[in-house]
Amino acid sequence: MKTWEVQVIRRVEQRLTRILSYIAEKPLYNPDAARAVFEDYEQTKAMVGLMGDRVAVGRHPIMQRRKLRRMDFLEHDYYLIYRVMGDVAQIVRIGHTLENLDKVLK
Repeated sequence: MKTWEVQVIRRVEQRLTRILSYIAEKPLYNPDAARAVFEDYEQTKAMVGLMGDRVAVGRHPIMQRRKLRRMDFLEHDYYLIYRVMGDVAQIVRIGHTLENLDKVLK
């Protein structure tokens, strides 16, 4: 079975850090929940490497133009947006399901 090398751009890493800090520190003070979201992120990232181009390009016009795909977290209301370039799946955005997708894709 084909797999893809997963790369995460700095913008995603920075946003993930902000999300986890928000959960673990003020105002939520829930480090256990932050740890659970991080573990879910890691599992979802691994799924991107396994699924790669088997996931359809998203229907949103920006996703169509940029050939972007979406992988939802397994347990939490977040998702990863990624593109496939040969043997590489590059994660370019992380979003929450309640966020406007246009904003996430900017």
